[in-house]
Amino acid sequence: KEIRSQLDAYAAQYAPGYHFILSIAAPAGPEHYSSLHMADLGQVLDYINLMAYDYAGSWSSFSGHDANLFANPSNPNSSPYNTDQAIKAYINGGVPASKIVLGMPIYGRSFESTGGIGQSYSGIGSGSWENGIWDYKVLPKAGATVQYDSVAQAYYSYDPSSKELISFDTPDMINTKVSYLK
Repeated sequence: KEIRSQLDAYAAQYAPGYHFILSIAAPAGPEHYSSLHMADLGQVLDYINLMAYDYAGSWSSFSGHDANLFANPSNPNSSPYNTDQAIKAYINGGVPASKIVLGMPIYGRSFESTGGIGQSYSGIGSGSWENGIWDYKVLPKAGATVQYDSVAQAYYSYDPSSKELISFDTPDMINTKVSYLK
């Protein structure tokens, strides 16, 4: 609240009529957002940029979706987090929906030596930028086929010969997320 107050005071003195935007990058994992004072954030902030990605990666016990919209109860290892749950938590906590900006990945997270989504893996392999992270423009990789989890609403590619899985958002997934937000 103090930052908002100081920004407003500065604007009143040095930029009359101007509103300085105040926003945060906010977590999508319940263990992180549950400690936030959401109603206060909803009053003070102009936008909350929800980091709705990196739900699975090298830190995970199983291969998983990077940015799934929903949970998949029939394959819980594939979707320990989900965007729908996070958005509802922020709204139910007092953040106006109009202030939530959905962050989406333009990269894929890889898992090696895995039998598929939600299964054990061994390593994350190389990447475009750093190990385990592939730039969207190189996906899907040669030999891989794109799969769709219709329950979690998430895409990934899988190459059965190399046993490499890469979770990433396709243009169709971005359209689905935009429709969800409406």
